Amino acid sequence: PRPEVRPPPNGWYAILYVCREWRHVALSTPQLWTCISPARHEFVRHALVHSGQLPLTIPSCGPDGSASAYYPLLRELPRVRLIHFHLAPQHHHFFAKVESILDLEAPMLEELSVSGTVGKTEIPVVSKLGMAHLATLRLQSVSLSILKSLVRPSLTVLDLYATGIKPHDLV
Repeated sequence: PRPEVRPPPNGWYAILYVCREWRHVALSTPQLWTCISPARHEFVRHALVHSGQLPLTIPSCGPDGSASAYYPLLRELPRVRLIHFHLAPQHHHFFAKVESILDLEAPMLEELSVSGTVGKTEIPVVSKLGMAHLATLRLQSVSLSILKSLVRPSLTVLDLYATGIKPHDLV
């Protein structure tokens, strides 16, 4: 009888199912595991283990999936290099809960993107992050008060999209 063949998962990590040698190489190469999209809790857990202590990139973070996939990632903020938060007013409860369980220091964070329709309210978590090395800030659909809460002396790039903020507002 033929052995049951399990379909490979989506994404680059399908190489784990090619052969034993490829699996071993992939699992022992931490650089492959440093870009983590929190789509599935199981993948996040494995990626955090296999990435070792290397800096992380989180291309999308917001409560659009299982919240259990986000908490382990956000606990790793001290080694996050890039993160994109997608926020909406109805998600503030999620980030308020996250804020209460985290140490909010992100000393390695170099690039932060925030998008969504957050309106005039403060952004929980994001505006309180310790981001001493933040160089790039990309904001979409946020208010002037939110922008001011995120600006750091280390910034070299500031991109604003659909904010309604005029250059003279920044002075």
